[in-house]
Amino acid sequence: MMSHNLRDHHRKNEFYNVFNELKAERSNLLSLFDLQNTEIINVGAQAKAPSKDYCQLILNHHYVIFRRWKITLRGDSETRYPSEIKDSYEDFAYDENIEREIKQVFGLEMFNYIENIVVKKKLDILDRMPDKILVMIISRLALEDISKLAQVNNHFRQLCKSDHVWIKLYKQNYTTEITPEMKQLAESSENGWRKLFFTNKLKLQVKKIILRLDL
Repeated sequence: MMSHNLRDHHRKNEFYNVFNELKAERSNLLSLFDLQNTEIINVGAQAKAPSKDYCQLILNHHYVIFRRWKITLRGDSETRYPSEIKDSYEDFAYDENIEREIKQVFGLEMFNYIENIVVKKKLDILDRMPDKILVMIISRLALEDISKLAQVNNHFRQLCKSDHVWIKLYKQNYTTEITPEMKQLAESSENGWRKLFFTNKLKLQVKKIILRLDL
């Protein structure tokens, strides 16, 4: 029996195949999703008590940045500018100071997540893509592959059911004009375009069966 991880791998491979096709077809796709200029993490948190310091953690595709604003009761001018540790990916692996700061403020789980990306090079760009691009790709998949992709996680399940995907699929698969009545019917219920798509698909299948019987 195929393992869950292996099934997910196959589903994502199909997804990436369509992504690469879209990149070849659409010159504006990379302007929608510029991986190199995307921040992977940008979070803030207060340091653990008794400290009142505010800390920020940023991870982009070149640096890991940790900033700390000293908060004092006096509120003097020294608190306006943060201290900063800015490590390249190469330096991060050997910097015990930034490791200690991240663990103390943001926790071990956050540090392990960053280490996986920076040191172990485990970044799945699928998780970083904007929904707009995900919808474009999903709408190019076969129905069977959409069903499989919806099993990967909750985010993909919601996207694969969304009207943004199914209105595209409807327009791609059916030549009938979308009337105001059809649009109102589809938008009057949750996942209405998905329901309308399969209702139309079922009608076409029945029509084909009747035509075969008439022969």
